[in-house]
Amino acid sequence: MFYLLNVAYARSPVFLLTALAVGLGGGVSPALAQTIFGVSVSPHDPAASRLPSNGTTYTVTFTVTDTSNAISPLIYDLLTTQRPGGFLTTVSITGSGVTQGANPDSAQVTLPPGGAVVATVTYSVGDVTAGSIDTLVFLARPALSPATSDSAKLVVTVIRPSVTVVKAVKPGGTAPPGTDLTYTVTLTNTGTENAVNVVHVDSVPAQLGFKVGSVSTSLPGGVTGAVAYSNNNGTTWTYVPVSAGCSAPAGYDYCVRAIRLSLSNPLSHVGPNNIVQLVFVAQVK
Repeated sequence: MFYLLNVAYARSPVFLLTALAVGLGGGVSPALAQTIFGVSVSPHDPAASRLPSNGTTYTVTFTVTDTSNAISPLIYDLLTTQRPGGFLTTVSITGSGVTQGANPDSAQVTLPPGGAVVATVTYSVGDVTAGSIDTLVFLARPALSPATSDSAKLVVTVIRPSVTVVKAVKPGGTAPPGTDLTYTVTLTNTGTENAVNVVHVDSVPAQLGFKVGSVSTSLPGGVTGAVAYSNNNGTTWTYVPVSAGCSAPAGYDYCVRAIRLSLSNPLSHVGPNNIVQLVFVAQVK
């Protein structure tokens, strides 16, 4: 008996060596099964809208499946890149049996024939302007056949709230002592995401005396807010205004130095529910 070694090459799929045993009688029987490499990654095109990370991270999962006809486990490289890059950063690649490389952009996993693993990519989002777009590319390939691969991409669009503050007073101009001034503070979320934990602080100058009970708010449906007062320029917020406070005329309080409005619910970025108003009255001393 003698052995004939037959080698086949292809770009994709890739073949391993095939050994054939040829008997003296002319019969041919396979000694080694031909192995075709193959791998599949899913889903291919997920998308996400994310706030800048601000110390937090986000995750996306990809399923890597061995589609070869191997009869023994194969090692797969798991790699991430960013296109065009600039604000997405891979923090880690994890999963059952996944071994993280020295670089957070790479890892390896061993899969049995037909096996699959869910790979979790943890990433962070840089502090960039709303509407910025970057793409995280995830690629899986057999370590023995780098030319055989499959990839998926996550398209990330940055969103963020943007709250503007406009303050108006009536009457305008220079007012004589004893004049009541009505201040209207308008907060508007003009961003691309709801604003969470909105807190606005408005100071009351020493030249003015706060009118007790004059505060009112206009809030969108489903949003509640709490008003607090400070008599020490915001160091504490436990003060309760009283008539004639700090030797003010009846109905006014000279002790109030700041007013705070804290929203208990997110402020929408969609009008008309993206607007909040705070109104109060102060008298010129």
